[in-house]
Amino acid sequence: MKMFFDNQDYKLLGIVRDILNRDVAVGEDRYLLAPHLSPHGIRELVGSRGLRIAYSVAHLLSSLETEGVSRRLSALRSLRDEVLAMPKGALRMNTARVLIQIMKKLVRSVDDEDLCLELAHNFHEAATGKPRIVREFLDSYYLLEMPEEWNHIAFDHRVHDANSKGRKSPTHLIMDAWIKGIRSLTVVYYNHVGVVESRELYEAARIMDIEVKVGIEYQIRWQNRTAALIWTLDGFDNGRDFERFIQSKVVVKFLSEGLEVSRWLQKQVVRCVNNFNKQQRVVIEEDFGVTCPEICEAEFLAFVGTGQPSFLHLGRYILEMLMPVFKERVSGLKARYELADEGGRTDIKALVESINKFDIETVIGRFICSDVACSIDGRFIGCETSDPPELMNLSPEQFVARIRTIASQKRITLVPDGLTIADIICILYKCGGMVRYIEELNLKRFSLGTAKIAEDVHALRQALNDRNLLELKNIISRAIRGLENMGAVADQEVLECLHNVLSHMGTFSAMYGGTRLQARIGSGSSGIIASARGMGLVVADTLPDNAAKKVFTSLEKGECPIPAKAEVCLDVVLTPKSSDSRLYNRSMRFLRTLPLINRFGYEKSEDWRLTRFTACSRNKTNIAMLGGLSDVGHKFTLDSESGSKKSRSFRYMNSSLKNGLKILCGFIPAFLTFALTKEWWLLRYFGAFIWFGITGWRNITQAVLGGGGFIRSPLSRWNDHVSWSRISDSLLFTGFSVPLLDYFVKSLLLDQGFGVNTHTNPVLLYAVMGLANGLYIFSHNMFRGLPRSAAFWNLLRSIISVPLAVVLSDGIGLVMGIAGVVAVDMVLQTWAAVISKLASDMVAGIIEGMADRHDNIRMRLWDYQRTIKSVFDCYTQLEMMFPERNGRDMLYEPVEFISEMKSTGSDLEKIFIINALDLMRFWMFQPRARTALRVRLKKMTNEEKSIFLASQNVLLADKEISRLLVDGLIGKNFGRPLAFYLDHGKSYLEAMKKEVSTA
Repeated sequence: MKMFFDNQDYKLLGIVRDILNRDVAVGEDRYLLAPHLSPHGIRELVGSRGLRIAYSVAHLLSSLETEGVSRRLSALRSLRDEVLAMPKGALRMNTARVLIQIMKKLVRSVDDEDLCLELAHNFHEAATGKPRIVREFLDSYYLLEMPEEWNHIAFDHRVHDANSKGRKSPTHLIMDAWIKGIRSLTVVYYNHVGVVESRELYEAARIMDIEVKVGIEYQIRWQNRTAALIWTLDGFDNGRDFERFIQSKVVVKFLSEGLEVSRWLQKQVVRCVNNFNKQQRVVIEEDFGVTCPEICEAEFLAFVGTGQPSFLHLGRYILEMLMPVFKERVSGLKARYELADEGGRTDIKALVESINKFDIETVIGRFICSDVACSIDGRFIGCETSDPPELMNLSPEQFVARIRTIASQKRITLVPDGLTIADIICILYKCGGMVRYIEELNLKRFSLGTAKIAEDVHALRQALNDRNLLELKNIISRAIRGLENMGAVADQEVLECLHNVLSHMGTFSAMYGGTRLQARIGSGSSGIIASARGMGLVVADTLPDNAAKKVFTSLEKGECPIPAKAEVCLDVVLTPKSSDSRLYNRSMRFLRTLPLINRFGYEKSEDWRLTRFTACSRNKTNIAMLGGLSDVGHKFTLDSESGSKKSRSFRYMNSSLKNGLKILCGFIPAFLTFALTKEWWLLRYFGAFIWFGITGWRNITQAVLGGGGFIRSPLSRWNDHVSWSRISDSLLFTGFSVPLLDYFVKSLLLDQGFGVNTHTNPVLLYAVMGLANGLYIFSHNMFRGLPRSAAFWNLLRSIISVPLAVVLSDGIGLVMGIAGVVAVDMVLQTWAAVISKLASDMVAGIIEGMADRHDNIRMRLWDYQRTIKSVFDCYTQLEMMFPERNGRDMLYEPVEFISEMKSTGSDLEKIFIINALDLMRFWMFQPRARTALRVRLKKMTNEEKSIFLASQNVLLADKEISRLLVDGLIGKNFGRPLAFYLDHGKSYLEAMKKEVSTA
């Protein structure tokens, strides 16, 4: 046995390396992404969950090609199912986020074996779902804990994917957004959007339950420069509605004009490529003493891939092209540095420092913006060099008029980049109220130091929304004075427009009388600029208490640059509880009439809602950033690399050794307490074993009870439900309870201090011991990060156990008295702590066993809901394929049904078979599956029960199913699934007939 890491860690690392060494697009394990396979179903017999999660993440991170869209979506769907099916405990959603984040890092760091082993160990630790461990990992990966109800407000009104100027595919972007906890996202493209990318974006968002909107940014002419307007395509229920809209004739025509703009902008980028090759690369060679290669236009366009070529792409390409050159240059400088004098060393250090600071912003600012008018983030802002396309020559009012002919939705957002407050006033006025949003805050502008007018924009927006004409006049007048002070440099057309607005303030204000001018706050994240924040913002008020406290502490220090506050409200919906039982319904109706406890008669759901943004000082904001900053600089150094190995943390110790150490740490104080305070040899030498035996028995009892008790499936063994890590934690903390309860509370405090013992007042003795034990359990539950509700019930169960302890004490005393034992009270006093412990653990075994039972039933209901929905969807499809035949009759002849489906070229029979095998796996192996299925069957109509039973009938076609399994229906490792099906298929069908008939 190795001291650090487990066998499963080495195995997971081997699996990840094996996956990455194959072509995941055509690999033999493609079945792992099959959308109809349940994570708790037959798939468990052909591959470990670590393999399935690693395979999905590898797919998501390795493919940006359009041809990989369907595989990426299948990988995302499989990944979500796997991580939500894996965690146990109170932090299911947060655990799933951590698992994906760890696996992402593991896939990307596969060449560093030490780091990978640590990540593999972290993965298995996080999979236990222990709250304290999950929260530690959330902190280590800079993720905020989100509410398990997933009802918080986390958003980003501007991000980019690889189809515009971002780095990630739409599926990858959505996955990362979900990891961060984002629930609402606006993805901005430039000039046009295609069907394929929008389909991938909407489908990925649907899988991860994220609200997504598509925005298209257009650069239109404003005076002698450009302004940016975003048309947000909103109001679509699903991706299909969006596709139908952008494929309509009028939209296709408009988007084709936008495509012309993108092609024209691409020409400007290519022109910069040629200029770089002729002039700018020479400057780099002179500055850094390197040989800068020329840019190949074809290679650059291949580098951009499916995106829209931009100056940001060009800056990134140049930087990546120069990295090997810089690395070689620094390597040569190291040798010179050792031999140089003091002055020479100073020059070499300065050169290496300048190489480290050479980033994308430097490339764009020095070597691209010098040739073309563009912003520091790579956005084109000038068009003097050649005639731009017609769409770019539109004025703001002409542009919004074009949009109005296409769609009635007023979803136009003004981007204030490069504009003054005077420009913004004029554009809003000229557009006649059609601009309904303004990008008030953009984290990228804060990071790049270009956010200068956010406060002025907010003041203008507030004055318009409040119909405050006096404040509006002041804002316009200040803008006029500002332009007049500029003299001849001022833009006279803008000045005339401001005077006109001032004369028609009432009209201007009335434009926003019915609909408010709303703010938009986004990160502008593309994943490329290192100094810019990553995506995502969250309203701290909507976070769990611990996370909210942490966030507000940092916000009050002014660590967030956002001078705005989100006003939110909590919507609470109370739905009366009901069931098929009359007695239950009457009881709930009566309960709802009682004060104080009437809420127990309702199912409560809560959801936070954002109402508006208001201005505030930076230390008063409640909006926190979810995205961090990347490491800035290339970290080239002149120091020689150290080969020393870092020391291992206790966290990565082999789990068996770690569990053994935990048990030993708990056993030592327990054994010493009994050995030093007891005279009777049984308690002196075996008291600690008895105490630990009670704790172990309680943990095993609750695990077996939660997993099905004595009525569980015969294929499910009792130790399948036992967590030895959980038992070791329990034994660690129970060991320290021995000196607390037996010595300090029972002996010192009660017996010697107050004279309370089993002879004088047994009820008070057991009550105080029960309370002390409850407080101790409550404290270590909170230390371990368990939910307050669980800690409270553990406190309560110790108090509930007091009467049981008294009964046990009296019963044992009665038996000893009948047996003729002398000094019964003295014996009971000696064993009082053990009796109290036994009573407490008996109650705990039942209460926590019922809690485990509830968790298992909840998970099984999730399994059944997903798979039974697939069954009914398949049956609906079958009825549509054969409208003149009875689908149930077809399913009752499974051999003919499979043959007929094959002849049609449909895979419907395979989906029916997969669903039936998954349902059989649930029934035979998964804890509390039988209880969950009975609950589902009771909610079905007779027709639905009949369809459900008929769908299981496909399992009678044993030859056909065996052939499909051998041919790779669920992969090449078909041995165990095939044996499982042949051994238990018929008995399962008999059980289903019985369950359906009695439901």
